[in-house]
Amino acid sequence: MKKSQIIFVCIIISFALSGIADGYFWAVKGIQEASYVIHLFTFAVLCYFWCYYHALENGEKGRNSLAFWCFFIAPVGIPLYSYKVYGLKRGSVITLGSIVVLGISIGAYILSAEMVSQLYS
Repeated sequence: MKKSQIIFVCIIISFALSGIADGYFWAVKGIQEASYVIHLFTFAVLCYFWCYYHALENGEKGRNSLAFWCFFIAPVGIPLYSYKVYGLKRGSVITLGSIVVLGISIGAYILSAEMVSQLYS
């Protein structure tokens, strides 16, 4: 697996772990979104590294400024990187792939949070 693909897997795992933490703290302590800030920073760093390694793997040099957009505003940075570097056709495929990974990640978050909250309630 390429590093950029491993980072996509890490994003899904981070959402699942965040769901486990949030489900636990909601069920046991009544605290909502306990892992929000930590997970937001983790997600931003993973988005930055995905953009950075994806550019390296595909021979795109000097794209670090676009990687910073992925760090600060991922919903804008990833499509900006994809379309600016690869054009409409390939950029759309990359953007759609990142939306699919985000959907799977949100599903993993919801599932893990519900399972843990049901376990402790």
